[in-house]
Amino acid sequence: MKTILFTPFTANLAETTRAIAIAQAIVGEFDCRFASYGGQFEDLVDEAGFPHTRLEPRVTPEVMEHAYAVERGKKLDTFMPLERVRQMVAGEIEFLRQLRPAAVVTGMTISFSTSCAATNTPLIWVIQSGMRVLATAKSGAFKDLDMLAPLHWLPENARIALSTFLLTNVMKVGFRSFD
Repeated sequence: MKTILFTPFTANLAETTRAIAIAQAIVGEFDCRFASYGGQFEDLVDEAGFPHTRLEPRVTPEVMEHAYAVERGKKLDTFMPLERVRQMVAGEIEFLRQLRPAAVVTGMTISFSTSCAATNTPLIWVIQSGMRVLATAKSGAFKDLDMLAPLHWLPENARIALSTFLLTNVMKVGFRSFD
C-alpha cells in the first residue's frame, strides 16, 4: 500500500482538521501518516488515530508570536529565520528518504516544497482560497486595510494599487527565507 504523508500546520485548526478529513476519506486505499512541528491542534492528529511523527525544530509560543506579528504587519521580517528553515528542510529530506511516501499533502508547512523538490516527492498543496493574496489584492478586496485607513480620501483605484503594492512587498519580505 502506498504511503501518503500529511504535513499540516498544526497551529491552525482549519488546516489540521482539513488534512485529517482528507486522510479519513482515503484511509484503506493509502497508508496515511502525519508529521508536524507542533501547535495547539497537533493532538487532534493523535486523537484521529493516525501514525504521527513530531518533527524538529519544534514550534514554540515565541515562534508563533513572531510569525503572527509578521502576518499582521506589526513586524517587517521573515516568518522564520533562514537557519530554522535550513534545519527543517534538512530534517524533512532525511525523513522523506526514509519514509518514501507516494506524495506529501501540506498546507502552510511550506518548507516541504523545498524538501519534496529535493527528493522528487510529489507535493499536493491543500490551502484555502484566501491564500491567493495577490489575486485577492488585485480584485480590490484589501483596499480598506486598517493600515490604509488614514488614506480613505484616495480614489478607490489608488487604494487598490497601494494595497496590492504593500501586500506584494510584505509577502516578499515574509517569505524570503524560503527563496
